[in-house]
Amino acid sequence: MKDIIKKYYHYICIVVIAIVSFCFYSYLRYPLLNSDDAWVVLMAHGFHLPEDLFYWNQSRGGNIVALIAQIFIRLFHFRAITAVSISEYLLLLTGVLCFSSLFKNKNIKILLAVLWFLPFQRFIDITRFFIGWEYSVIAIAVFLINKLWDMDKTTLKAKFLMACTVFTMIIAVWVLYNALFTIIVLLITLLIYNGKKLPHKNVILFSLLGGIISYFGLKFIYSFNTGYCPDCNKINNWDNIVQALNMLYLRYKEVLLFQTGEWFVSLHTYLCLLFLGTLIYCVIRNKYYKVLIKDKWIAFFLLDFCVFYGIYLLSNWVLINEMGRWYYVACYISLSMCVLLIFDRLYEEKKMKNLRFALYFVLFIGAISPIVTMITHRPKTLKPMEKYARELEPLQPCGIIAEWWNAYICSVADPDNVLATPHQEHGTWSRNPSLAYKVAQMDTVYLIQDMWLESFPEQTQQFGYKFKKDGEGFHIGDWQMCRYINQGKIK
Repeated sequence: MKDIIKKYYHYICIVVIAIVSFCFYSYLRYPLLNSDDAWVVLMAHGFHLPEDLFYWNQSRGGNIVALIAQIFIRLFHFRAITAVSISEYLLLLTGVLCFSSLFKNKNIKILLAVLWFLPFQRFIDITRFFIGWEYSVIAIAVFLINKLWDMDKTTLKAKFLMACTVFTMIIAVWVLYNALFTIIVLLITLLIYNGKKLPHKNVILFSLLGGIISYFGLKFIYSFNTGYCPDCNKINNWDNIVQALNMLYLRYKEVLLFQTGEWFVSLHTYLCLLFLGTLIYCVIRNKYYKVLIKDKWIAFFLLDFCVFYGIYLLSNWVLINEMGRWYYVACYISLSMCVLLIFDRLYEEKKMKNLRFALYFVLFIGAISPIVTMITHRPKTLKPMEKYARELEPLQPCGIIAEWWNAYICSVADPDNVLATPHQEHGTWSRNPSLAYKVAQMDTVYLIQDMWLESFPEQTQQFGYKFKKDGEGFHIGDWQMCRYINQGKIK
């Protein structure tokens, strides 16, 4: 028994870390769950193929978590939010286990789990945002390629793995088309590190066939995508790039000057800068780069980090979204993998020992930074948002009309009996018009004042229906609400 534990203790630690993360950051337990997250839960609840392959009326975002969640909803009759939470963490755990196959040292594999499941506060979206899902699928492809690298390419097993790699890459691009850039960087890196010799003819054949299959497969999948986003693929001009850099500079400045009020976030940022500077100095001074440069996976993740940092500076859509930190989850993953791979390859070097202890300390501060921020800064509680939504039970069945951030989130606990939609002045209601009209046709509707109304009007019109105020406003869950009676369709 002791031998088994000694051999597999890192897997036990990884699973424990994932469970701890689940208790704080899953859809079921996260205090800062919002309507973007609730969107996934609602799609899982009413999932239908092929129209729900992508997010409601969006031009991107493959609905992989809602699809996996159908196993738990249809077979085991789990609530949608529970099914989505479990499905997403299974996907993330798969990504960690696949990426961990690149490491030789078991302790480094555990550190990967910490970085992934207990991330620095600014990158907490890795546990719910689809960039984390995309890289989890990419991790499967990386795992397969790593297995294939030294394998005899003529065997049936090798051919099967090559086919699986192509299929996995198609899935990754479906989840998020940004994966296409990562795949290109990966293929170029592998081609360079293959040396002067040409790839095996079977690799060339599968690459060509894979490219053709991927093109037509993705064209077929995206044919079910009804969304249109004219700004999503626009490239910034020079003035836009300067504007983007200025936004990043102001964000960095706020954190470095402790202006956000998040002391642990600022502290961790300084520790990271000091740590990375020391690591670079150590690698250059001791000429470790001569060894590290020969490692294809270090090169791949470093290039991926650089490419996406550049892409986000050039992306007009990222600029429109004010250089949101959730995009930089991609950079966080790649840079973290690069740093851990360096420590893994230099694990026996005595000069790296002290720096390794510094890494443990930096990761510990980063791991607790989201908890500290939630307790001291926002929302100043660890109460899950799902519990607030459950407090709406006395109002059921009902419809809710609100500002975007207070709309869908109300439905996460019981989507059958609480139907919610953004109000008609907020364009996001068009993501699911049928849901908006269902809400408008209900006999009893509640309006949420927060972030929308200065006061509750005596009468209002929404989606072609008239509503009359019934009683005074009241506070329930996390919202200020008022009851309205449907007066019928506007003639």
